[in-house]
Amino acid sequence: MRCPRQYEFRYIQGLVRPPGAALVLGRAFHKAMADLAMERADGAEMEQDQAADLFVDAFDAEAEGEVDWGEEKPGQIKDIGTKMANRSGDLGSAFASLGHCGGRGKIRCTDTGLR
Repeated sequence: MRCPRQYEFRYIQGLVRPPGAALVLGRAFHKAMADLAMERADGAEMEQDQAADLFVDAFDAEAEGEVDWGEEKPGQIKDIGTKMANRSGDLGSAFASLGHCGGRGKIRCTDTGLR
């Protein structure tokens, strides 16, 4: 905790800060890739669009609650994740496609054409 007041807000008053756009994208992508890996481990052949479908389902579930989108637009974030999932035929390339994502609550993917 950064200060006693922050501790009070979080643990005594029970106030929880909603997740930002980057966290929603990361959680949804992680869930989609985990689900894809489990399907493949069970011997299923998955098409690339099925990976995107897994991401969309996970994103929609993550975005159901309160989210601090900041300056980001949910549709654009969803499109970025869908493009990443479409590249998931090779899981390594999907993670490499993240490029540089920086800034609190800001998603900037460089060197990938995912903007």
